[in-house]
Amino acid sequence: RGLLHGNDPNVGVAIAFNEANDRISGTLVWTSNLSGSCTRHLEGQYDPGSDTYILHDISITDARVNGRVCKIDRYALKVENDVTLRGTYTSADCHDQGSLELTRSR
Repeated sequence: RGLLHGNDPNVGVAIAFNEANDRISGTLVWTSNLSGSCTRHLEGQYDPGSDTYILHDISITDARVNGRVCKIDRYALKVENDVTLRGTYTSADCHDQGSLELTRSR
């Protein structure tokens, strides 16, 4: 769980992903009182050299948004420690970029 800061500075996110055969797949639930909510389905890979997960949206479902929703072209989530991922995201379609910080929930 964590926060995401971009065009809408107050987005809460919950992410879950699995690794199989060097590929990552999962979901990111995006929730905001301003822009609405949606579920983003992700895929990508882990780069052990930089200790970073590189992911992108493959689809968006359950969208209940106030305006436009765009796929994220790239999430780069660096492992900071055993409970924290910190990184950035970019979306060319929405001319949006921002930062996110995620903390593992127990």
